[in-house]
Amino acid sequence: MKEPRPSLERVVASSEKRKDEIRAATLAEFLAQDAPELVKGEREKTETERAIIALVNEETNALRVKYGLEPLDIPEKIFHVIKKKEWKDKSRGAYEPKLQGIILREGASRLDTAASAFHEAVHFKSYLTLEGVDGRIEERGFGLSVGVGPNRNPRFSEFNEATTEELTIRFVERRKHDPLFADETDRHERHRQALGDKTSDEGKPLLPVDAYHSRVTFKKHGVFIDVERPAYANERRALHAFIDKLYDRNRNDFKDREEVFDLFAKGMFTGKLLVLSRLIEKTFGTGTLRRISEQEGDVAGLEELIAKL
Repeated sequence: MKEPRPSLERVVASSEKRKDEIRAATLAEFLAQDAPELVKGEREKTETERAIIALVNEETNALRVKYGLEPLDIPEKIFHVIKKKEWKDKSRGAYEPKLQGIILREGASRLDTAASAFHEAVHFKSYLTLEGVDGRIEERGFGLSVGVGPNRNPRFSEFNEATTEELTIRFVERRKHDPLFADETDRHERHRQALGDKTSDEGKPLLPVDAYHSRVTFKKHGVFIDVERPAYANERRALHAFIDKLYDRNRNDFKDREEVFDLFAKGMFTGKLLVLSRLIEKTFGTGTLRRISEQEGDVAGLEELIAKL
């Protein structure tokens, strides 16, 4: 078994000495795992969480092998479970590339914990380029996302998150009946059967079709339903629309749209984006990638652009 290593594939800097310094700093963060952003509010992992991490490592390594890479095991200590009261936003987890750590919010279901751990593990195992910029270390490239400008602001991050979450959805669907999650899945299906197509006063489904876990609580003022479902819905919708157009206009080159999706996923893991980039520019014209990059942070604008392609 290979010694665990940081998730760092490439370093860009003004000299070999500076490159070595960045590699050493990244290795130090990987080994220490003591940055305040990772350990504030952390608690010990449960045996169930350890089992989930092992499963996530297995599944994400299978993806790396599928796309032509060697497995990359993530040590258990890289995952930090943070107490719910210390969690400051609505996200369910995060990966910090420069700190080489993953944080997960406690309090989720086992299935949602697995989904969150899987999503962040895919990020960890994706292609990472760090760069020395004016004495700082910045992300030059992270999966499909590319840093540009003096502060290396990301571009194509919407497609990066959408591709990662699409892989997560496939993982959940594949493993939701495993013994670790079977009781949660069975209970969720009973909720779905009982609620059917019922909607809220605002006309929204009580149980969205894409939800994979639900909690039903009876309180004095009524029934409360808490659901867990895939993230990045808008980004994924944009990615689906883009893949549909790529496939429709290149049907002779692909047996199905999944082969097009694989170009995104493979590029994210390997950092080899030339085939995908050429396909996009050939299909929609020179300058399309630049136009897409200009929609960074504006998913509605990205969807509008894709609709016009």
